[in-house]
Amino acid sequence: MKRENSLLAAVIVLSFWLHAGCREKTAPTSTTTPPPTQVWDSLGLAGATVHAIASDRRRIFVGTANGFYRSLDSGRTWLFTASINGRSLFTSVAISGTNVLVGSDTNLSVSSNDGTTWTSVIAPVSVFAMAHGSEYLFAATSMGIIRSQDRGFTWTSANTGLPSPLPEVRGLSAEGITLCLGSPNAVFVSLHSGDSWTQAPTPWSPHTVDRVLVNKEILYVATTGGLYTSRTRGSSWILAAVGIPETSRVVGFAAIKSGVYAATDNAGVLTSANGGLTWIFNNFNLPDLQLTTVAADSSFVYAATRRRGIWRYLR
Repeated sequence: MKRENSLLAAVIVLSFWLHAGCREKTAPTSTTTPPPTQVWDSLGLAGATVHAIASDRRRIFVGTANGFYRSLDSGRTWLFTASINGRSLFTSVAISGTNVLVGSDTNLSVSSNDGTTWTSVIAPVSVFAMAHGSEYLFAATSMGIIRSQDRGFTWTSANTGLPSPLPEVRGLSAEGITLCLGSPNAVFVSLHSGDSWTQAPTPWSPHTVDRVLVNKEILYVATTGGLYTSRTRGSSWILAAVGIPETSRVVGFAAIKSGVYAATDNAGVLTSANGGLTWIFNNFNLPDLQLTTVAADSSFVYAATRRRGIWRYLR
């Protein structure tokens, strides 16, 4: 009898062990951490206060509060230029073909040799932002909106429908022939490469505008009261801030094929793959969640932190 009881106990133990092993093997894999290839990777420049980034993968250009940085090998090494045409505070950077343009609080300069030498094309002028459409390169300046068809050497005015003088510019974005311009209390839209502008309704009043973006025919406006999107070219808007912390301020937008990225001042990077309807955190391996700006090229997203330099999102 004892032998039979011992045999029965052994069978029960073995069955429990096999059942537990099967449960472990069929348990779903955790999805709380992204794959190791989808992480942020440091590109250096720690300590720099970055205002603008432009990249085409091989070339990366960075405008900061105390000089200009450029990398011609995808961020492996950096060259520093203390001042360009007498200025060291750079507010905007753009790449137009082989040319690179930088805007400061006093001039707009262009380089045709990857930033080795620079030519001042407009001065005096304050440059707030630049954006590239399908036909023109655009700049929001103290002279208003200007545009260039020869990669930044010559410029013409594109201010029809805009107030004069142009209020403080909080953002300028272009996609194809569509442009979106944000000032603190107004958003203007152009559907014809800046030939004319129309002021959009502002359902977010009395909140003010922080940043704007045009991507895949959707307009994004980040305000102090939340983020709004428009699929009607600015004639109507919906609040689309699900997932963005109420205490966070959007300091920049970027877009690549995988979606739209929003950089914040205290919550790192959030991304949306559904046109801004919902947002999720995208901070894996990012050591500092206080960002100053964000940019993108055809493959990568670049984020500038306040204390830990520039980081690139690898996919």
